[in-house]
Amino acid sequence: MLRLTERPLAADARMVLNTLQRLVDGEGDFAKQVARAKTAWDARWSSAEKKAAFQTVRRTLEGLSFANSRCAYCEDTHGDEIEHIRPKRFFPGQTFVWENYLLSCGPCNRYKGSRYGLVIDGQIATLGFERSEPSGPPPPALSALIDLRSEDPLDLVTLDLGGRQPDGTFFRGYFNFGPLPALDPITSARAEFSIDLLGLNRSPLPESRETAFNGFQARLDRYAGEKRRGAATQRLHYLRDDLLATPHLTVFAEMRRQQRFLPEIAILFAAAPEAMDWPLVPPVQA
Repeated sequence: MLRLTERPLAADARMVLNTLQRLVDGEGDFAKQVARAKTAWDARWSSAEKKAAFQTVRRTLEGLSFANSRCAYCEDTHGDEIEHIRPKRFFPGQTFVWENYLLSCGPCNRYKGSRYGLVIDGQIATLGFERSEPSGPPPPALSALIDLRSEDPLDLVTLDLGGRQPDGTFFRGYFNFGPLPALDPITSARAEFSIDLLGLNRSPLPESRETAFNGFQARLDRYAGEKRRGAATQRLHYLRDDLLATPHLTVFAEMRRQQRFLPEIAILFAAAPEAMDWPLVPPVQA
């Protein structure tokens, strides 16, 4: 997972979202807001105006990463669903809020479902893990789920790439996500909750990340080799862009971060130090 870049939503699409959100907010109580949120969301393709707005939403979400419309969570499968980060079942006031959207795949969306969590009194309180409907809005609290629209997940999680310890001991990488070491207990709990809620270590994701690791190594080796042989700038830019269009860019981010444990990777970055600064998400647009 990578933090998504910021992109403004076109004014006409945002206006449609605001109109729909006002309909939800105008309901008299929480239960009615939840019901209206569901029916309004299900009807989001029911008019030409709404259809055009949500086509714009989708196109803009596709521009938040270099992942070629891959799922923002697993980075493996096509992101074909507009996901509510804060589920409308508990947060009807966020149903038509642009900043509450990202693209996810069907498997990740089904895995997460309407489940969520909040940090309350130093503990994670789960929402949606029971079948009963919520009786009221949740209290204001820190999200237990990492919000890719506003947080850098690599401040909380890391990937197990394996490598060599300073004493030369080799340890195999299993390409699973885990909390970063030395986090405070609440932040570590948020990392674990996010990994579990989204099923980020479910098969075949670790296997796909290992394949991506080998592919990034091969692409970086090719880039460094052609650079050494004096390839033209245009050619090097093509090779760079080809690498950045590869799924699982979080693996590449972790290769950069963990290269001290990966001697063969460190050699490649030494030969192409500019690769350390290649942006992994598109530039921010005001």
